[in-house]
Amino acid sequence: MAAAGAVHMTTLNLKNGDYAQVIGNLRDVLADHESPEEVAGHPVLGEQKHPGVPKRWMHIKLVAGSKETTLAVRDDNVYLIGFQSKNGRWYELGFQGETKRIIPGSTFLGCDVTYSKLLEVNSGCQEQKNRRVREQIVSLKLGRTSAIDAVGILSVYNQGEGVAVDTVTRRALVHLILMFCEATRMIPFFNTVVASWDNEEPTEGHIQMVDSVYIWNWGIMSGALLDWRETEPNYTRCTRCRSSASQKEKGEKQEGKAKEDTNNDGNGDDTGAGDDNGGHEKKGNGKLLPQGSGTDAQTKRSGFGRPLVQVFGVRADLHVVGTIAVFDGKRGQIIYKNHASISNDPSQSESMIDLALTGPYRGISADGSFAVQVDGIPTTGASDESKNVAGEMLWDCYSDNVVYNMVLTHGIPRFPTATGTTTNIAEVTYAVLSNAVEATVQVELKLKGDKESTTACVHGEITAHYEHYKDHSILLFSSTEDKEMELKVPACGGFISIPIPLRRSVIAAPVGSSLQINVKIHVTCPPNHKNTIFFDDDLVFPLVDQQTGKLTEDDVAVQVKIKSSDIYTQPGQNDTTLPTTPDIHALPEQCDTAQLALATTSDPRSKVLSKNDKFVIKEIARTPTRGMGKHKAITTAPDSPAMRTRSKKKRKL
Repeated sequence: MAAAGAVHMTTLNLKNGDYAQVIGNLRDVLADHESPEEVAGHPVLGEQKHPGVPKRWMHIKLVAGSKETTLAVRDDNVYLIGFQSKNGRWYELGFQGETKRIIPGSTFLGCDVTYSKLLEVNSGCQEQKNRRVREQIVSLKLGRTSAIDAVGILSVYNQGEGVAVDTVTRRALVHLILMFCEATRMIPFFNTVVASWDNEEPTEGHIQMVDSVYIWNWGIMSGALLDWRETEPNYTRCTRCRSSASQKEKGEKQEGKAKEDTNNDGNGDDTGAGDDNGGHEKKGNGKLLPQGSGTDAQTKRSGFGRPLVQVFGVRADLHVVGTIAVFDGKRGQIIYKNHASISNDPSQSESMIDLALTGPYRGISADGSFAVQVDGIPTTGASDESKNVAGEMLWDCYSDNVVYNMVLTHGIPRFPTATGTTTNIAEVTYAVLSNAVEATVQVELKLKGDKESTTACVHGEITAHYEHYKDHSILLFSSTEDKEMELKVPACGGFISIPIPLRRSVIAAPVGSSLQINVKIHVTCPPNHKNTIFFDDDLVFPLVDQQTGKLTEDDVAVQVKIKSSDIYTQPGQNDTTLPTTPDIHALPEQCDTAQLALATTSDPRSKVLSKNDKFVIKEIARTPTRGMGKHKAITTAPDSPAMRTRSKKKRKL
């Protein structure tokens, strides 16, 4: 993985610059890559083959008088990753200790990349959260004034140690994400901003509710367009000509060197470096997919998910490995972190052992390519994290050899040493699930309290199993008797619930396969229960939004909750409509789906299209890209696996 991507700098003076021209130029740059192409007039983004540091950074420098900030946006999916305040300090979406930096030297904001987190929509069921997110998005004012206000907030932002980003800064990020990331992708967002940008009256525009669903349907629209390309008998591939500037730039780009595209048209205000990134949500394609092996009853349990990665386990030399992270183009999540007390333990003499994984904290997306990066134990005084990378495995979703819905083990070779020898530094066991949902497991100990506070001791194992992968388990909790976990029981006269901390709690659950949680733990909770209570049983959960299971022994219970951030829908026999979920929103009227500005190539799943979907494809292909002038809408990359799997059988469970 490259230490730093090439940088393309675009500058906009918000007070008197040409917003439409800047967005149009940005689209042209994004569409100008190794294999440029247009489909029915829609430019296509490059392939997502750099899930960590992107091949190119789009730095969008926004200036408003003495205030300024720079947004750092990926070139392969137009995602905001972070921003830079006027003092030169970088901030990145993510969490200290859980997220791997993509922007060198950045400070984590303590916030995830999704709109629900940025807008702090945390309460209620998933459908309520989803509705509230859309309502907040359409309530936001978009235009020159709101952009200037947002830049003013980010320009002076200074985050203290151990503090998460505040509400005002979160909303400023959302404003700029909508006006610069979403508007680059989709025409309605662009038109809304342009309509109010140059008004003499300081009026601001609002996204319409019907248009807000495009945020979650960008992948669907792109997939439909590219699928039409493959099935339309009269389609002729249209290759975009690379600009002479890009040909020249090809030989000039170096690490950290920026090519600047300015649109100041301003009064010469001093401008400093600054980057600002925002997270946004493009989830699965919402198509109904084949369910793999199983009984007829299981197969009929159709659901709508998205491609996700499940890491079952990693074997590695803990004396060499420092951290292991997985990058999916949205975030870099740390799934293992070495502790000096473990690596220095003389009893751990084996060269390769099963590591105790602690992540991810969100589902690992397989919309595009993903990479598993292994870092060595850092040396004293080392400051450059990129120089510490010891090995890497790239899963290329565009390869003809990719396998879905099967558990695989791949060795990660150590980068060549001075002698030129290579050996495996780690072995990763994983599965890429073509249709899955993100599920969170919570385990609680329920027992009778006492007048005085006491301690409950727990040791044993809690594991998760899939119905179709019975030979492979996901370790959620593990503690030996000599190192049992102590849980504080507060003084209470009645029954209380105490969470059992899990090593990892977020898993990818394949649609159409039940989830089994095996609880095999010993619990000691004096003074009410002097004897150790042993639990050894399975709880089986069919995939729904939320379920609770309980095991009870002698007035002590272990309760397991399964919550999904992807609402699982079981459509009726004649139901062909797309579901409404927090990640997949029903498409608006088909005649509006031509509002695609850039298409993405990130969906690796084969598509099973309904009649409505095919109608959408025709509408996208034949409807002109309104409101764009000479700048056309951009769509996702060509030659997507989503296209090629039509003629290549997928390997099923």
